[in-house]
Amino acid sequence: MTEKETKSTANKKAVFSKEQLIKSNSFAQYRDLLTVIIQDNEKISKDEAKKRIETFLKRRVK
Repeated sequence: MTEKETKSTANKKAVFSKEQLIKSNSFAQYRDLLTVIIQDNEKISKDEAKKRIETFLKRRVK
């Protein structure tokens, strides 16, 4: 691996499919919520999933 390839690999965050996040123990209590806030073919990082959960839970109820 060249130095450039190593740097680009290190800068990439791991992304997961909707199914992987729903099945993970890290998000066990938010499984139902994840089915709503993540689109079917979308891949996102754990940080993005946490951010979306937080945003959803803080929104105002009409």
